[in-house]
Amino acid sequence: PLLALALLAIVGIVGGTFAYFTSQAIFPNVFKTKPYSTELTEEFDAPEDWKPGEETSKKVYVTNKGDIDLAVRISYTEEWVGADGQTKLDLIQTKDNGDQVRAAIINFPNQSDWISHEETDGITYYYYKDAVGPNEQTSLFIDKVTFNKDVDIDYVCETTTTTNEEGKTVNTQKCHSSDTTYAGATYTLTIKIETVQYDAYKSYWGTNMNINSVV
Repeated sequence: PLLALALLAIVGIVGGTFAYFTSQAIFPNVFKTKPYSTELTEEFDAPEDWKPGEETSKKVYVTNKGDIDLAVRISYTEEWVGADGQTKLDLIQTKDNGDQVRAAIINFPNQSDWISHEETDGITYYYYKDAVGPNEQTSLFIDKVTFNKDVDIDYVCETTTTTNEEGKTVNTQKCHSSDTTYAGATYTLTIKIETVQYDAYKSYWGTNMNINSVV
């Protein structure tokens, strides 16, 4: 019995002192990103009584407010809706003599800076030819829009015949623009501006366009 107790004591001592040799190390890896900030600018005062031949200032450009080079592209859509609020009018009017005139003339002052390209989604985008570096801005994409003075306005006329006090016949014709013509209509020009970090623009937009890097 004493021997058995001694053996148990030895086993207990061996089991209690057995250990593994281990070590570990932690290396914190910190990745800091640069700030991304853009300023998309449209300067525009909507006219309430846009007249034929009248130019309206509309300035569109992009400013890079961050620390990352940017790629920029712009697309736009136009829509004319008659005074009835429903009739969609043609962007280009075909006149009786066959001439075609654009109802709203958009002025692109820096066409050589913006490259038009139709993508697979069927949308035509205008790519700024150069990457935009920090604290830089694009040239103007648009600077004004003009209501074309050569657009024909359709009128509805009514003639009434009356007799005045002297017994003479008086014919009076009253005319007003129809609800389905450009007079009284609403023109909407919708601008969509997109930016992305320069080194990812091809994969992100799925385009094969070539945009120059910042020199």
